[in-house]
Amino acid sequence: MRRRPLSCFCLLLILLIFLGTVTGMTGRTDKEWDEKECTLTGRVYDKEWVTGEEEKKIVYLEIMEADNASGMEDAEGKKVLCYLKQGQELPKIGSYIRVAGKIRNFRKASNPGQFDARSYYHISGIAFQVNQVIIQQKSEQYQKGKEALFQLRKGLSETFDRQLSPENASLMKTMVLGEKKALDREIKKRYQRNGIAHLLAISGLHISLIGMAFYKVLRKTALPVSFCAGGAFLFMYGYGCMAGFSVSSRRALIMFGVQMAAVMFGRTYDLLTSVSLAALLILAEQPWYFYSSSFLFSFGCVLAIGLLVPAMTCKKTEALSQSDGKKKAAAVVRQDGIFWKLLEGLRKWLLPGCAISAAGLPLQLCFYYQMPVYATFLNLLVIPLMSFLLPCGLLLILVERAEILVIPFSFVITGILGIYESACLVVENLPFSVQVTGRPGTVLIILYLIVLLFLILYQRKLSLKGKWLILLSAGALLVFSGRMERTVSRQLQVTFMDVGQGDCIVVETPYGQNYVVDCGSTSENAVGEYRLIPFLKYQGIGTVDGVIMTHADEDHISGIRELLILGKEEGIQVKALLLPDISEESRDEAYQELAALAGENQIPVEYIYEGEAGKDREFQMNCIHPEKGLYTSDNNSYSTVLLMEYQGRSLLLTGDIEGEEEVKMTEELATQIDVLKVAHHGSRNSTGKEVLSVMKPKAAVISCGKDNFYGHPHAETLERLSEAGTRWFCTRDYGAVTVTVNRRGKLEIEGYLERE
Repeated sequence: MRRRPLSCFCLLLILLIFLGTVTGMTGRTDKEWDEKECTLTGRVYDKEWVTGEEEKKIVYLEIMEADNASGMEDAEGKKVLCYLKQGQELPKIGSYIRVAGKIRNFRKASNPGQFDARSYYHISGIAFQVNQVIIQQKSEQYQKGKEALFQLRKGLSETFDRQLSPENASLMKTMVLGEKKALDREIKKRYQRNGIAHLLAISGLHISLIGMAFYKVLRKTALPVSFCAGGAFLFMYGYGCMAGFSVSSRRALIMFGVQMAAVMFGRTYDLLTSVSLAALLILAEQPWYFYSSSFLFSFGCVLAIGLLVPAMTCKKTEALSQSDGKKKAAAVVRQDGIFWKLLEGLRKWLLPGCAISAAGLPLQLCFYYQMPVYATFLNLLVIPLMSFLLPCGLLLILVERAEILVIPFSFVITGILGIYESACLVVENLPFSVQVTGRPGTVLIILYLIVLLFLILYQRKLSLKGKWLILLSAGALLVFSGRMERTVSRQLQVTFMDVGQGDCIVVETPYGQNYVVDCGSTSENAVGEYRLIPFLKYQGIGTVDGVIMTHADEDHISGIRELLILGKEEGIQVKALLLPDISEESRDEAYQELAALAGENQIPVEYIYEGEAGKDREFQMNCIHPEKGLYTSDNNSYSTVLLMEYQGRSLLLTGDIEGEEEVKMTEELATQIDVLKVAHHGSRNSTGKEVLSVMKPKAAVISCGKDNFYGHPHAETLERLSEAGTRWFCTRDYGAVTVTVNRRGKLEIEGYLERE
């Protein structure tokens, strides 16, 4: 570092910026603005036109003035996302417009593992979005250069649409032009699952390949070196403006600029100084990028290449005696054959990829809670092919008017993307292709990073075998830490997830079994895919021993369908679907369809009824309703009711049972309960005084959505709970509510959010 004063200075400033962010996320949108009609005046700094199944026109607006009547006097200077109403024309970049629409705040995650839109857009510097926007006025003045680049990108996008299949066109538009919103959703998920989603971003790989190629073309001319270097940088800057400056492309462009500056001034290019300067410039503009996965992955990979790869491939420095020198010389002669050369080539090919994967491991587990086991080997195949794919994509654009020249480039693009698709499908069908690990603890992540630093600092004092043994041991500890922690803790954990107007409960037993009791919603879309599955991954739950459906109402089963369909490809094994054993006449269409869906996905269907019990040492779970073969025309009446007991504590899950069936069940149970899941989302027709007088619950949990159509929870129910001395928690207020009972019987209840 003594030879890198600029790098040290940059790192010091980066540390100061980081310390300025540790106080927490601030400056978020005022809650009072949500769902407010507004009129805004501002400057268009970017825009998008998304084509496909649903056309979207999006304007990125920097507010200059807000209508005082909206109560938004302090909105000046904020950046917002405007979704134009159907039929509205996109304004030109750099123009000033006056718009009217309805504000929608970005939603904060209310469950562990759930995507936090508010934090994501806060990091990007965007305060809120405005929907159904109508442009009332717009200026004639605009930025001609940026508008020309936008129109160029639009034209190039149309070229891909004309020459390639819709799927391949969406991929090439994403890879070459940065149009992420045009990407087919299933393709995006497949690339993410297999650990090659970095191909979908305009990254350092793109900048390096295109920039250096353009620089070398200029060098073939008689132009001065400084002109060639400066021209290459300006060309790549224009490309970045056209494709959108993502974090990774900005990092790569700054580093490319430093490299070209080194060429112009005849200086040596230093990767660590370059990456330090890039990080400082990006963080100076937006300090919250410290918490961005894109920022961390991008810089993590570069640091791995610059620091960890050399450390893990260099050999131990040793003083050799004369006899040792002769032995080593003999070994060199023996290893001079073709076999040894091939072996050495294979080692040099594999080790850098493994080192980069090791550097990215804590980030992968922190942000995605899973590990694509074969990602390292898959990347060794797909990354080299990008050297052919990107040039072919650019050449396809250039020669579009010459039909005979388009064919070979189109053929190569289709072939390479076909290889990507086939490779992903092969990997997904291999055993253990995706391992759900859960999010490791902060202390373990810090320890892992200390191990990496140790290997870098003492690279010449350790043997290759020793270094890789240390690295593999640290990686294994990080990957399996969650499972080990749960095994040691021996606690019962029941999480009542926030799914809006519906129910979803995840039970993690003290001895490693996991159950999902209901999952559905009538107010939120795709709760299985976007709330339940991410939560299971966050918790490190790769196996669900049973999915228990209490009854077949949509607000209890919509997410179960998604889990049955998507579970396997997301790395989550569902061992069984458990349905209430009611009479054939009582099984409505939704009940039968769910059973059939389980069969289609090779998931066994089992039936439970009153009296069935499962016991594992101190933990016991009993089904106390419905009775076997119950006939009823009301779905709520046959709701499965489960009683869990552990270390002298009890929890009762009641589904939507109410009325006579609830009273009957209570009389038969005749026991006090520590935690009661209030039936039917807090309806006035459930959890009556006679029920509470028998159960005497110390705490109760209510699952319902904000401002729901039914008015749940009803005031009468809350009043009865208060009169009974029962403290209640509602997912509407607290987000996910987690109940834990430790091995000593201590009971704790915690909400994911602070009550608003």
